[in-house]
Amino acid sequence: MLNPTISALVKKTASKHNLPADLLGRQVEVESSGNPAARGPGGELGLMQISKPLAADYALNEAALLDAETNLDVGAGHLRSLLNQIAAKVGALDPLQVYRLALWAYNGGIGYILRAVSMLTEQRSEVNAATVARVLPFAAVSGKTIRSADVQRYADKIMGTAAAPSPALASAQKGGSFTKLLIGCLIALAVGLALRK
Repeated sequence: MLNPTISALVKKTASKHNLPADLLGRQVEVESSGNPAARGPGGELGLMQISKPLAADYALNEAALLDAETNLDVGAGHLRSLLNQIAAKVGALDPLQVYRLALWAYNGGIGYILRAVSMLTEQRSEVNAATVARVLPFAAVSGKTIRSADVQRYADKIMGTAAAPSPALASAQKGGSFTKLLIGCLIALAVGLALRK
């Protein structure tokens, strides 16, 4: 459970980036247990466990990353960017599956997810979370692969499983933030289609 200050910050940031506040809050809990000073084993920092390469993209130093508002803003902005990239690539996929794939990308890297989607598209196979999971171990990027089970567990902690959705997901669907997510995915799809022409 997040403290009231972090919860308020999550709601504000989720609104800014058009993300479901309940799911973003759950992601903060999974990433850092709501601790703005959390440090990961690979040098990740803060509420959203921002990696060094992502911090470098934003020209942020360690002190900036340990600021709760900055860290949450960077992490949420990165998640929104992943959602947009995936939505533009996968077409009319269920927004919940797009969100799940974006969480996989947040945890394991966007290159793996986009490579898996491309592999499925080349094979003219259906693209959804289940099919991406099946080809993910073969989606090498720079000679490296990720473990499909690891990214799936990460997303399951936030969203739950199909058999047992998380309370955060149920709340997001009931509270209207799911509608915002759907609209965001549809906009990203439209932009992606326009760029292909």
